[in-house]
Amino acid sequence: PRNLETYNLHKVEESAAWRQAMRNQPERHWLVKTCSGGASRGITLVSSADEDVIAASIGTWSVAQEYLHHPLLSAGGRKFHMRLYLHVSRWEPVGVMLYDDGLVFRSRHVHDGARPSQQRDIFSSVSADVEPLSVQTVWAEIGSERAALAQQRLRKLLADVFGSAVRESFGEPGRLAARGFDCYDMFGLDVMFDTDLRPY
Repeated sequence: PRNLETYNLHKVEESAAWRQAMRNQPERHWLVKTCSGGASRGITLVSSADEDVIAASIGTWSVAQEYLHHPLLSAGGRKFHMRLYLHVSRWEPVGVMLYDDGLVFRSRHVHDGARPSQQRDIFSSVSADVEPLSVQTVWAEIGSERAALAQQRLRKLLADVFGSAVRESFGEPGRLAARGFDCYDMFGLDVMFDTDLRPY
């Protein structure tokens, strides 16, 4: 799948669909994210047993997103995600450049996939529990062949996302051209891979 399964909890029908998904697979975990959060603030790790948290989130400006249960791990069995940067030089047609390097936020703790932990597994900034690395460090760890495959899939994902991002975020791209001026846009995005090297 291109995206992790996600539900808009401000919408009645999507909230009901999320509850049904939890009933179908009660062993799964989910991330409830407030739309105004950042740096992992406003993110709560829940399972179907956390009824009080689930009930409180229904009807709010939040989303429930599938927790990635089988992430690609870095050296020592540690969870990580990448912070990558994109430069959009034009919107019609879309022209996007992905910077070769970026940041990796890697946990200092060994990942336990059977017991997800809010403190250990949910992070997006450097702290006493999280160390920063270069993206090139991860590519070197997994080897050139696997790194090339992961990068190819990442580029395809970004092409799909930014191929539709203009309409989803700004409407028809012609509206941007009609402004009478052009400007560059920069995006930062967080990316994780699963054990099959699929990016999310």
